Amino acid sequence: YEEISNEFSHSLKAQIKSNETLIEKKWQDMDFDSEFHIVIGDLAIGNVAPNEIKDVIERIYNSLKNQGYFLGKTILAFENRMYNYKEVLKKYYDIKKTSPSIKPYAYTMYALTINSYDKKNGKVDFQSIFNKVNDCYNENIIKEDLLKTYSGKRPFENSLNINFYVYSYKEYSKLLKKYFSIEQIEYSKDVYTKDFPLIICKREITKKPILSTLPKILKGNIESYM
Repeated sequence: YEEISNEFSHSLKAQIKSNETLIEKKWQDMDFDSEFHIVIGDLAIGNVAPNEIKDVIERIYNSLKNQGYFLGKTILAFENRMYNYKEVLKKYYDIKKTSPSIKPYAYTMYALTINSYDKKNGKVDFQSIFNKVNDCYNENIIKEDLLKTYSGKRPFENSLNINFYVYSYKEYSKLLKKYFSIEQIEYSKDVYTKDFPLIICKREITKKPILSTLPKILKGNIESYM
């Protein structure tokens, strides 16, 4: 979605007439050094593979000034929060009677996602999501309008290789606490994001730098004095 992000950035910049500089870079390649007061990630963490997540969190930490904030929102799995996706899809039509503007994707996506990811590696199976929707259609649980929401669109029902990951809230928050203090956890009232917590983290002033993302020579010199 790089072309969409680029277009959005230029459009926003033109509207607010700011002097922002657009830097196109993967989270995994960030090498900023205490440059920002705030880093914001909207579902960005879900695009990071488990073997990269620790490094990305360190890079976010290193990019922040002391007392800077990381505001991150992503799909997380909670031990005490499991949804019956068939009941959610069925309930969508009841909700639509009182809220006709509600979007089917927004209301149903979390329940389908949380039932369609690999518990071992966290990877979401988009084909499985479509299959669940299609099965519900065949069982007369949903109507054609909801089926069309997922039918023939990327990354559903096609071979487009998009990786998205769901992390457990317990493990993800544990990782965050190694680098930040968690100041607040917020939930939106919006139907789409009410299940995606916004975790507000603060970088505290520390005496020791985070080592793993430093150059090897510099890292060795620092460790020799610790």
